Amino acid sequence: MAVVGLDLASKQDIASAVWLCWKTKDGARHYYAFSRNYAPEAAIEKEENAHYRTWVNEGHLIATPGNMIALQQIQEDIIESASAVHIREVAKDPWGGHQLGANLQEEGLDVVDIPQQVRFLSDPMKEISAQIDAGRFHHDGNPCYVWMMSNVEVKEDRNENIFPRKLRAGNKIDGAVATIIGMNRALAVAEEDVPIDDFILDPISG
Repeated sequence: MAVVGLDLASKQDIASAVWLCWKTKDGARHYYAFSRNYAPEAAIEKEENAHYRTWVNEGHLIATPGNMIALQQIQEDIIESASAVHIREVAKDPWGGHQLGANLQEEGLDVVDIPQQVRFLSDPMKEISAQIDAGRFHHDGNPCYVWMMSNVEVKEDRNENIFPRKLRAGNKIDGAVATIIGMNRALAVAEEDVPIDDFILDPISG
């Protein structure tokens, strides 16, 4: 079982889809994140984005034609993955990918909008942090994803709420935001666990 979190806010730079899976092991829940990250060719070719080109050559970042993200490819990847793993929900920012969400619903997938507001993201961020500290958050090692996770800056407000931020525009956090959005829904369906024997290690490999 997986929740797919999407961050499609950037149409001209990186957009991310993260398949967030979970299972119970030794009485504790473990989370597993598998990412696919996309960038338009125009962004990849910019002088300051040499690291993008390295990731494309290594298969860690997917180049899409032109100067805008090809949402059709993200849609197709999600639909294709549904044959390998049960997608409980697809979660996305309501301001991005309206048609993509409608198309996924037509394919029989449940799509949920998660607003980019503190009250929707603070608890999932805290959960991810706690799971990382406990050694129960795992990922596929994609260096583009790791870079985006490391770019997240956190500052508490007076009510101890947190929100994902970045130090500067070049420090992309799309993969991290997609993970947080996915965690929002994973927590909402916390009663549904995956037996270890039924767990698919990587729902998007192939």
